[in-house]
Amino acid sequence: ILNWNMRASEIINDLLYAQHKERVVVLVGKNREAVQREIAARIDSTLQAHRQQAEGCAGEGGNARIRHKPIVIVREGDIFSAVELHDISLSRAKTIIVLGRDTKNTSCQDGDSATQQGNVLTVKTLIQVADALSHSREENRPKVIVEVDDEWTERLTVIVAERIARLQKEHAPEISIIPVFRTLGQILAQFSIMPALNHVYSEL
Repeated sequence: ILNWNMRASEIINDLLYAQHKERVVVLVGKNREAVQREIAARIDSTLQAHRQQAEGCAGEGGNARIRHKPIVIVREGDIFSAVELHDISLSRAKTIIVLGRDTKNTSCQDGDSATQQGNVLTVKTLIQVADALSHSREENRPKVIVEVDDEWTERLTVIVAERIARLQKEHAPEISIIPVFRTLGQILAQFSIMPALNHVYSEL
């Protein structure tokens, strides 16, 4: 996981339900200790809720879906450093998740239109990741998941991903761009239209 925001701890928390014990490396620019505390608090909260639920359902067989506590290593360093990315074995990862920071302080002027807010950190991180992977000798390239939270960043990320695909060709990583707030809104809308989907989601 590259970068950190308010949604990141949930990604790690969901690994409690993975089939196998997962290993996660988080690279953040600063506040390493705070990130470690946030991860520990989120996982402990889930484990505590799970224990309470299991005790409450003891007569009904309980619910033992939590399987493994992930191994999480948090490192503090420069996201844009090729050395730092090499040190965390970026090219050997199964999946690389690029997150944007919560505070968007970069603006873009588009002609006469109003100033649009964008998250350039996300785009710059994707470019650095693609460059680092282009020098890798690993046969199996990681999948790259990029979280975007506004239309400006999404459009620019799509352009960058297409250019990476053209330049690196068969060596280009598989890049998935996730518009997080739009996707969340679509899910919530579907739940309101079809409440039975809540049962499906809880099973997933």
